[in-house]
Amino acid sequence: MAALIQVSCSSSPKQPPRAINPASPVLSGNDYKYDPEQAAVANARLGVEYMKQGRYKVALAKLKKALEQDDNNHEAHVTAALLYEQLGQLDVTNEHFAKALKLRPKDASTHNNYASYLCRQQQFALAQEHFKQAMKDPLYDTLELVHTNIGLCALRFNQTVQARESFETALKDNPDFSTALYQLAELHEQKGEINQALQYFERYEKVAPHTAQTLWLGVRIARALGQRDREANYAFLLKSNYPNTEFARLLGLSEQNRY
Repeated sequence: MAALIQVSCSSSPKQPPRAINPASPVLSGNDYKYDPEQAAVANARLGVEYMKQGRYKVALAKLKKALEQDDNNHEAHVTAALLYEQLGQLDVTNEHFAKALKLRPKDASTHNNYASYLCRQQQFALAQEHFKQAMKDPLYDTLELVHTNIGLCALRFNQTVQARESFETALKDNPDFSTALYQLAELHEQKGEINQALQYFERYEKVAPHTAQTLWLGVRIARALGQRDREANYAFLLKSNYPNTEFARLLGLSEQNRY
């Protein structure tokens, strides 16, 4: 599954912000006055929402506007860093992360996002340092996200033992964290530990919807256990809902080789 990112920069998850018109004046005292810092907050939040929707052009415009209004807006810098990474402009990504860390050097979410970015850039040792910084914040209440990102990072470097330990630690923080559940099911299946894989997979099914990737794992687990009806159900869902994916292609190849 794709690496996790946390676009929101606070210590705890936020509800999606309501729509705000950043061009509107902001109430200050008894008079309506334009407040550039508040306008920047509004544009930064809109940038986050547009980025989540994959509307990168609009998101970038909102983030640029936010930073014009207030270059010290931390959320705008972090979101801009992640967005420029998606656009392949890594020099600009580095600049925005540097500014965000300067503004909030102890912010756990920023360290988590930066560490995940460094891992994607094959900078494993430096990534580990920033993951450690993220875990130092006693008020950070989504440590399962950090531990899962550490596990995903370890997988990139084929460090499966560390990855498994990190995913298990994530589940101690949050037993229903779906990404960690899926990853542990995958790791156990790959090692031929099918009963353990099934346990994590069934826990995943209780807390998250299936994707093409999880259905393909379900097919493999059910096949290994000789559960033909269950295998057929997962296969049907994969072919019906995700016919053009790589996982559907792998399913087709496996069926040709099998029969």
